[in-house]
Amino acid sequence: MSYPSRDGQSLDAFRWLGMNRPELFTLVFVVGLANAMVPEVLKGIIDNGAVYAVLNTFQVSAIVWLAIFMAISYASAGERGVVTSRDRLVCIGLFVASLLPIGPGIWLCITALALYLIVSSVGDAMSHRAGWVMLAITVPMFWSKRVFNFLSEYFLAFDAELVSAITGTQRVSNLVPIPNGSGFLQIAAPCSSMANVSLAILCWILFTQSSGVRWQRRNVFWCAVACISVVAINVCRISLIGFFPDRYEVLHGPVGTTIASWLTIIAVLIVCYYGVGRGRFKLI
Repeated sequence: MSYPSRDGQSLDAFRWLGMNRPELFTLVFVVGLANAMVPEVLKGIIDNGAVYAVLNTFQVSAIVWLAIFMAISYASAGERGVVTSRDRLVCIGLFVASLLPIGPGIWLCITALALYLIVSSVGDAMSHRAGWVMLAITVPMFWSKRVFNFLSEYFLAFDAELVSAITGTQRVSNLVPIPNGSGFLQIAAPCSSMANVSLAILCWILFTQSSGVRWQRRNVFWCAVACISVVAINVCRISLIGFFPDRYEVLHGPVGTTIASWLTIIAVLIVCYYGVGRGRFKLI
């Protein structure tokens, strides 16, 4: 039996399988996210031990973890509108796909969910924000890696050019001579600044979505500053390895990786906080 609700609609229209619209989309996101993230977390623990895995935030940036928390918070706080037949179809399809062992392909499901929330929740500010944050999460976790696979030669050459400029040597492709002539630094894929740039973009989106700052041209400037700051930190770290090759294990190992990771996070947070603050001031 259906009971009348607001605007003459029955309560059944606002719930499906005992859940309202925000709860449905939050569940689909969490299930897909668990399928995508658990292997990363377990790999970090197995490879480096529990203590280092925690300090290194399970090989997933703290910015990503913050974004996940915000996405879940926004999605669950969305407007409890009518659960449409299209909502049900999308939830069923993405939920089933999220349970399949398709590896990184899970991020395609999360991307589809994010895009659907953005398009279908124009009048629902929280769900709309959740969609943008979910979409931003997929950039460092999936899309930037796909782009890197196609353009790795150019990205690595860019990093090598910056390192060679600092060390005062002449690069050969992605190889940079060590200043003392004892060998070469090879700028490999894990050393690329690309991953950190995608994190800077994610962090900027988190700040703008949480503060309600409208998209303006100055946003591009401050987002670019955040990207430049993370590139600078990464390039300086690689350059230090060139100047002090005897400290390679420290600079390139777990200690150096953890320090560089947290320096990157701090720098991005400072830039984004300052940039968003200026944007809010301009709006006032």
